Amino acid sequence: MKTSRLFTILTSTALLFSCSLNEIDNNLSEGGSASGEQTTLYASFDDTKTALQEDWSVFWETGDELAVIGNSDVHSFTADQGGAAASAFTGDLAEDQPLYAVYPKQSYTERDGNKLNIEIPNLQYGLKNGFDSNAAVCVGKIDGDCVTLSHIVALVRFPLTTDDIASVSISNAAGAKIAGSVSVTIPDSGAPVVSGATSDHVLILPDGD
Repeated sequence: MKTSRLFTILTSTALLFSCSLNEIDNNLSEGGSASGEQTTLYASFDDTKTALQEDWSVFWETGDELAVIGNSDVHSFTADQGGAAASAFTGDLAEDQPLYAVYPKQSYTERDGNKLNIEIPNLQYGLKNGFDSNAAVCVGKIDGDCVTLSHIVALVRFPLTTDDIASVSISNAAGAKIAGSVSVTIPDSGAPVVSGATSDHVLILPDGD
């Protein structure tokens, strides 16, 4: 049976998505919140994120987690409600000043100024009419209570004409690195700059569907 699978690989060209400022309230105070108080951060996308719908639109899912990187620590923010292209995320900043956000949370490793170290998994799962959200890595600079997220990977779809494929390995014909540990520089304006990938291939495993 012919099916379609989507997977993500690293690309140097980021796709930019904007927060809808006219749809949200200004709930994030200057300098963050006191410890134990919940802070709200808003993130939205034009057409790309974790759950693919039947009409090919893509929504946040309840429970999606962002790593919110502050001046002094990293904080976990969770999507309050899925089913839409925009969602409010809540977490505790503990009086920290939020600087950047990374999705998914576990892909972030460390920060050096405006450079974020990110892990793009080279082992991914090919989903029927979907993609591995753990590999759909995106980053953004926080502005007030809104974050503009940029994808640092590209989605690629390919057909499978048989159900007995154990795995698919993807590599760059020129030998370029396409996954693994990368450095992402986030400028004050413009797209993030990705460099320093460590893996020259992505291994795709079927999800069992």
